[in-house]
Amino acid sequence: MGGVAQVGVGHPLDTIKVRLQTSERYGGMSDAFVKTFRQEGLGGLFKGAASPLAGAVVHNAIIFFSNGRFKQFWADKNGNTTGWRMFMSGAFTGVAASVCEGPIDLFKCKMQAQIGSGQFTGVYDCVKQIIQQQGIRGIYQGGHSHTFEEHAGIW
Repeated sequence: MGGVAQVGVGHPLDTIKVRLQTSERYGGMSDAFVKTFRQEGLGGLFKGAASPLAGAVVHNAIIFFSNGRFKQFWADKNGNTTGWRMFMSGAFTGVAASVCEGPIDLFKCKMQAQIGSGQFTGVYDCVKQIIQQQGIRGIYQGGHSHTFEEHAGIW
């Protein structure tokens, strides 16, 4: 339920952020919100939401499982994970999470950047086109920077 609430509240703001980053047609956040809503309705604010909704379960499972395992791995002889050991646990958890989260974020951003009807008809079509045109490596565009983002946010 937490992932659904997170997407429900945060996704419209994320859509506006992505549009401001990828287009010069808006005068600011409120202008982007109003224009998106007027031109595309409520659905325009939730473009690409299927990707993080579907991925939230897998992403959270990877984080909880891998963080627990890495804490065990990096623990000292007394079972404590503090300081640099906690940092290393979080760093490796971030790398593991980025394997799943990177493609999810890519699909979401590709959909959000579309104004009106665009290149993709939906998230599945986005995935299909990227793989057909670029192969499986295409779904990891921006993967290195995403790994660093996940790394910093986990620990």
